[in-house]
Amino acid sequence: EPDFLPESTELDVPFIDQNPQLPTGCEITSLAQVLNFYGFDVDKEYLASNYLPMKEEVEPGCFIEYFFGSPWKTNGSGCFAPAIIIAANNYLKDEGSPLTAYSMCYASVNALLGQVAKGYPVIAWTCFDYDINKIEYTPVTLEDGSSFYWPSYEHCVVLSGYDLNTQTVTLTDPTYGVVKQSIEDFTAYYQKFFYQAVVIK
Repeated sequence: EPDFLPESTELDVPFIDQNPQLPTGCEITSLAQVLNFYGFDVDKEYLASNYLPMKEEVEPGCFIEYFFGSPWKTNGSGCFAPAIIIAANNYLKDEGSPLTAYSMCYASVNALLGQVAKGYPVIAWTCFDYDINKIEYTPVTLEDGSSFYWPSYEHCVVLSGYDLNTQTVTLTDPTYGVVKQSIEDFTAYYQKFFYQAVVIK
């Protein structure tokens, strides 16, 4: 981890609205935002159609290796970092790009800010509504009998900046646009949503 963080960094990550086409497609839209930041002229729906692993059945790997349901539907659920890493790397490979998506899962928030300071926006999982304090974890029984706990209000955004003076992060959020939140709140939700983060570089 970098010992020294610049006081503030802002990356010009373009806002792409997930709505109305992808009401539950915050993850793939966040990926589209980052790819557009890197100069790829790619559409969120093209990415979802061609690169997002999706299944309609609850199987092992559900939510993790693949998106459960459909991001085009309001009752779609979501996915975590591994599915977005798969989507990103397959797209980057097809484009012949030297960039690679890496997991930053379980890294500290400071480590995420360190990536932003170096010019790399971070896809991070957080809460859809920062007024919600209690996250419910719904057990989903998989085919093999094991359970996966899906958190309510799951949302995915791009961490595109921060300011240590004001103790805020800037999020390029596929629902709300470019918004600021406190580092404290962002950290709390990052923990509640299983420390999920992805960087492309």
